[in-house]
Amino acid sequence: LYTFQSTRPDADISLQYLPELKNVQLFLEDNELKILTIAGSKELSKKEYESITTTNKRIDTKIIGYDALILIANPSNRVEYIRQSQIRQWLTTNDVNWPNSKNPISIVIDHQFSTNYHTIKTQITDKAFGNRVFQQAGTDSVIAYVNRNPNSIGIIGYNWLSDRKDPATIKRLKQVKILSVFNEQTGNPIFPSQESIRNHLYPYIRPIRIINRGIRNGINTGFVNFILSEVGQLILDKSGLVPEIDPFRQVELKTE
Repeated sequence: LYTFQSTRPDADISLQYLPELKNVQLFLEDNELKILTIAGSKELSKKEYESITTTNKRIDTKIIGYDALILIANPSNRVEYIRQSQIRQWLTTNDVNWPNSKNPISIVIDHQFSTNYHTIKTQITDKAFGNRVFQQAGTDSVIAYVNRNPNSIGIIGYNWLSDRKDPATIKRLKQVKILSVFNEQTGNPIFPSQESIRNHLYPYIRPIRIINRGIRNGINTGFVNFILSEVGQLILDKSGLVPEIDPFRQVELKTE
C-alpha cells in the first residue's frame, strides 16, 4: 500500500484489517458503496454475488497470490510432521492423545470468523470439532498458547511466518516451530514453503483474492492493477508469499 501511494500522491485509501467473514459481511451489506474493495481467501457464493450485483453491476475478482494453512508446535515437541488423516481425525475426535506419550493433545485454532477457521472447514473437515479443539481470539493468541503448552498444535496462516526478514516473524519463529504435513497423494512429508506452495505439493493451499467494485479508472482498480504488476507481485514474493504471476528480471548480457 505504501509503495502504491508513493507513486500516486492522489491516492486516499483507508485500510482496515478485519476477520474474513466479518469483512465479507460488511461488504455485502454496504448498499452505500463505501467499501469498494476487500481481500481474503473466500470466494463469493453465487447467492452472495447476485446480492451485490443488484446494487452494483461491476464486480471483479482477481487472484493475486497464494497463502497456506500451516501446523505449528512447541519447539520442545519432537514431532516433525503430521499426516493429513491424523489432523482430520484429531480435529473431530474427543479425548485425543499423542501416539507415543499418551499425553492429551490440544489443537488451537482461530475464531469462527477468521480465514483460518474457514479454511479448516473447507479443506480439512466440515464435521463438528472434538473436545480438544480450543478457539483463540487471533493468531498471536494461538502462537502464545502453543508456546506455553508443549502438547498443543496450532493451526495458523503461513503468511504469519513467511517473511523471515520481518522482526515480528523472527520473534514468532523462536516461540514455535513449523511442522511438515504428510501429503497422502505424494507419499512424503511436505514442509510449507514458497516452492511447495507454488508447485502445489503442500496440501493446504489457499488463494488470496481481491474483490473489487470500484470504477474502472478509479483508485481502487488502480491499486488492484498495481498488486498484479511486476512490482506488486515482487513485493508479495519478498514477503514470502507466492505471487499469482512469477515476477522476473530481464538481464541483458553483453560480450565484447
